[in-house]
Amino acid sequence: MNFIGRIKLADFNFGLFSKSALPILLEEGFEHFFHENLTTNDRFINIHDFLIDLPSLAKLIYEAKQENNVLWKVYEVDDAIIMEVFNPITFEIQQRATYSSKKKTWDIYCLPFTTGENETVINPLAYPMAPLVWYYLSTEEDIIMIHASGIDDHGIGRIFSGFSGVGKSTLATIWNKQGSQIINDDRLILRVMGNGDVMMYNTPMPYSDSSKATSLNYIYLPFHSKENSFKALSGAQRLAKTLAFCIQHGYNEKAILHHINVMERIINKCPVASLGVYPDPEICGFIRSHEIQ
Repeated sequence: MNFIGRIKLADFNFGLFSKSALPILLEEGFEHFFHENLTTNDRFINIHDFLIDLPSLAKLIYEAKQENNVLWKVYEVDDAIIMEVFNPITFEIQQRATYSSKKKTWDIYCLPFTTGENETVINPLAYPMAPLVWYYLSTEEDIIMIHASGIDDHGIGRIFSGFSGVGKSTLATIWNKQGSQIINDDRLILRVMGNGDVMMYNTPMPYSDSSKATSLNYIYLPFHSKENSFKALSGAQRLAKTLAFCIQHGYNEKAILHHINVMERIINKCPVASLGVYPDPEICGFIRSHEIQ
């Protein structure tokens, strides 16, 4: 088994090992998530250049679809899960992967392919495999993945959470033009630390970006409006509304309860507000004026 390197994600280390002699080609977004100075592994990823057969006793427990096309399937067998992951464009089989929670180990099996430069390579973490690995980390650790843009305003961390079209990227851009750093404008990992503080992290994307992290202080749920408005949320409402934008698969009760627990701890630390947004630079001052310092 050849050691490839270690990916650091949300301060967890993923050790990559290959049983293949073929080169491994990952998307450019992974480049800055590899760290040479890491020495420990929180999870192991073993890479193979062939597809295993699906065991006859494997039980289908979940199927993710895009219209009538399957994106991935999850099976149970013994004390492990097996995933079949399909190409999101051609919908052909792309990877089969097994995960052992006891061993904290992934084995990812994928077929070689030829690049435009006529080189035979493998891409074990081709989308959506990598986000699925991050998702399963969230079922075991004090983290949760969320559809949100996040900014670091000179040490004050804010996220703007919602589905496509609510203005997450627009808000991140406005803050960036006023000197804030964009952590990511689409998908984040939130982590509850040992002392109860909350951190936000970006994840590898199809494009190149540095690995980023900052504290999380405020959570906003934006919507389009003719004028700026602010409504603090409390109780069950703030939990339900924030969970709605978190990445959950919903077939495992233990994972659901775990994600609820993690989000409860996050919102008990970070105020949540519904935010009507008229997208001009004044929104930044408007938000600051309503925050509890």
